[in-house]
Amino acid sequence: MSKKSYKEIISSLERQNYKFDYYNSETVGNYLPEDADWNYKDIEHPKLVHSDFSAIPTYISKDMACSINLQRIPLIGITLPLLIVNYEYSKFNQTYYTSFGPYIIFIDTNIKKIETDKTIVKTKYAVGSKSIFKFLHGLIGKILLKNYKKLMTEDTPMRDRKGKLRKIGHHFFSPNDTYPFNYSEQISESNVYLLNGEKNTIEINKNDILKSQNGNTIGEKIGVLSFFISNDENKINLWPSTCSHEGAELSLKCIKRERIFCPWHNRISMPIVIMDKLNQNLKININKDYEVIDEEEKLKIIYKNIK
Repeated sequence: MSKKSYKEIISSLERQNYKFDYYNSETVGNYLPEDADWNYKDIEHPKLVHSDFSAIPTYISKDMACSINLQRIPLIGITLPLLIVNYEYSKFNQTYYTSFGPYIIFIDTNIKKIETDKTIVKTKYAVGSKSIFKFLHGLIGKILLKNYKKLMTEDTPMRDRKGKLRKIGHHFFSPNDTYPFNYSEQISESNVYLLNGEKNTIEINKNDILKSQNGNTIGEKIGVLSFFISNDENKINLWPSTCSHEGAELSLKCIKRERIFCPWHNRISMPIVIMDKLNQNLKININKDYEVIDEEEKLKIIYKNIK
């Protein structure tokens, strides 16, 4: 069976005497359509990033995701289980639908580039029911728009982060023309990459590491050649400030039990370098993303993900 568009599904229900009301919202941001597309299809981040719902995936493929969302309803304050079907209808266009009681809700999301590094996301909502229940459409629409606003306060920083990294020459891998839903499950992948010929190496003086205070940034200001320090009584750890999976910003607050946990996907990493304060002995941890070369007074750090 071919996929039906948002309009086609609504037309089918209208022939069954369903009545619909429509609501619209949009966001504009300094990122590419690919970044918003990824954000919508990333099934892993809601567990950590979103506060008003949690998703239990039930079926995931390249172009479709089904889940049970435990959704806290704004204005009312209760949590309802909603069965969500979400599929890619066409490039940068997704259709969602759910229902509860006599009501059915359709969502249509269109993502479009409007400038070199600026994107607009237009979201349409259709709330439908038989005529006798139509009196609640306005309240449901208000809840949907309020929920959208809350979701965007949590999602937009993720998209903006990717936009900032792109501006300094970082790129993001996707195995397809648009981001596959099921690829987002592979959180061990390193999808942040640099193009061949771009700077992928930085030299850091060991003395600068020793003099650094807890939380100090060392190296570049942002990106895969930027690092930060965690400093305790006996040792100094050097950590990447960018997660190589999808570009999340890493900092002191991400460290637990001498590991770093990505705030977007809980990907776990070790420090790149551990330096003993007393004798200045150096331990270089094996890392899939970085090669560290000890050159007596300095460290050469090479980011390996080049395409």
